[in-house]
Amino acid sequence: MVGPLVGLLHDEDLWFLSTVVAAEPGVPFDLEEVPWAIETIRKAFAAEGRWVSAELIEEANPGLAEALAANGMTLVSRPPLLVVEPADLVLPEFPEGVTASVVSAPEEQAEVDAVAAAAYEMQLGERIFQADPVNGASILVRADGVPVATAVWTAVADGVTEVAGVGTLPSHRRRGLGALATAYATQQAFELGGATLAWLTPGDDGADRIYRRLGYTPQATAVHLGDPGRPPERPPLTPHAQATSPARRLWWPGRPPLTPHVQATVRLGDHGGRPSANPERSADSPPRRARWPERPRLLRAPGDICRLGAAFAEFAR
Repeated sequence: MVGPLVGLLHDEDLWFLSTVVAAEPGVPFDLEEVPWAIETIRKAFAAEGRWVSAELIEEANPGLAEALAANGMTLVSRPPLLVVEPADLVLPEFPEGVTASVVSAPEEQAEVDAVAAAAYEMQLGERIFQADPVNGASILVRADGVPVATAVWTAVADGVTEVAGVGTLPSHRRRGLGALATAYATQQAFELGGATLAWLTPGDDGADRIYRRLGYTPQATAVHLGDPGRPPERPPLTPHAQATSPARRLWWPGRPPLTPHVQATVRLGDHGGRPSANPERSADSPPRRARWPERPRLLRAPGDICRLGAAFAEFAR
């Protein structure tokens, strides 16, 4: 933790596994701390060859994105943050020959990895299969027995999960399979993972319309930022990759999602107060760098993500 920011570093050098988030969503931040905080994180990321990107929720920390932009970061996108509760989810009908299932074995997880890599046209690493749906899981859509689409939900914390990693093989696009994968993953996150609220961010206006037809509605605004330039390990998106999925934001093993931030914002209309700032922290406190001692299991152990979200649970409710 460095002032109003937290830098999350992962051992793997895939660009999207490391990111910067707000330290205390819902708590006012000191504008004067931002230059020092982002420069400290840049040095820590540069020491391990990481590109600096940030993901925020605008309503949780108003002005923080603009402060980062004033200190050299680029505002990449401001997609709506869409949410859905179990009673509002709309599950499309399955076309003839199409089935969907939750991954239940390492062999099926390997099929998910292969579909996702082909859909996004980039190497995403391998996700280690784990059996407890509370810790997140993948779903696989098959057409005539062949794996063609996939999606995941993340570890459930305080009843909240993210649905992401939606991908469809180029040969099977524009058949509604991405929407089907999204809806089915959401349904299973509710039924098997015990989630009471799911969220996602659409990649474009077309995706936004698709997700709203599934019952998702806007609740907040996500903000994606990055330092100038492209991370060296991130290939440019080809037209196929751009059309891969309504959700172009990736989630993969060890990726710290915005779930705690969503806990602090998606129920803004319901909260009855915001948590106070940490009384033990002051402007003179030394920077605390966030390193996860067991990063590969960052999001696969429910305790890890629940502890991370605990500080924001009061604001979420």
